This record gives sequence, structure tokens and C-alpha cells, in this order.
Amino acid sequence: MGDERTALGMATRRGHAEVAAWLTTSEQWATPLHHLSVIDAARARAELRGGASLDAAVLGGPTPLSLAREMMLLAATGSAAADLVLQAARPWSPDTHALFPAAARALAAALLITGHLLSRGQLVAEGPGGPGALLDVWVGWVMPHAVRRDEA
Repeated sequence: MGDERTALGMATRRGHAEVAAWLTTSEQWATPLHHLSVIDAARARAELRGGASLDAAVLGGPTPLSLAREMMLLAATGSAAADLVLQAARPWSPDTHALFPAAARALAAALLITGHLLSRGQLVAEGPGGPGALLDVWVGWVMPHAVRRDEA
């Protein structure tokens, strides 16, 4: 039945089954990002940009990423916040850049400058495709492998 001194106990004793079920489900949620069913896209974006881990979990509990996947499978309960988590789980790209933490975004900016400088080298500028070809490869293939959410 639950201890009357806890929120779960009080909800159970007073017949608030939906509240009791939510409290039971959410007891393993360790971060604000776990609360995808109640936070809005702006809060999710702020958490992601602030460095929230997509893989945070208590032992045996769900991660924000696993919750987002589950929510999106159940189309009726999908949310903009869950969609942002799924986008943030993808490799770095110009499209996902804004969802990465500050350190990763700074690394991406530095790497973009490096790629731009390399693409302006004489051998590259005179080669097939010109400078744009190297920069396209740099941004599309090198940077996604170099910029990681949790490693910057």
C-alpha cells in the first residue's frame, strides 16, 4: 500500500492511482531530461546544450534516450522534447550542432576553422573539386567522428 509519509503512500492511500503509477514509474528517473513526458522542447534543448547525458541512469533504470525511443514508438505519447533527444543522439552535423554541449560546439567551431584553412591550401585549391570539396568532406565525414557529446 505504501508508507503514508511518502508521496507514493499518500497517493495510494487516497486512491490516486494515476499519480501513484507515475510516481512508481518515475522513481528511477535520475535527471531532469528523464522527464520527457512533462518538459517542453525549450527545457529539453537547454538540458542538452547544458551537457545532460543521454545515457544517465540509475542501476537497471531507463536512460533519457531509451525513454525518448519508447515515447516516439508510441505515437500518441511522442513529444517535441523526446524528438530533440533522438536528434541529439545522432552524430554531430550542422543540423545537430545546436543540441550539443558548449564544449562540443566550441570544438566543432575550431575544427571548422581548421578545415577551412586546410581547404585553402594551394594543393587543395588547385586539385579536383577545388577548396569546397575538401571542406565538404571535412564537415560531412571528419567532424562527425571528432565531435562527441560526452568527450569535448
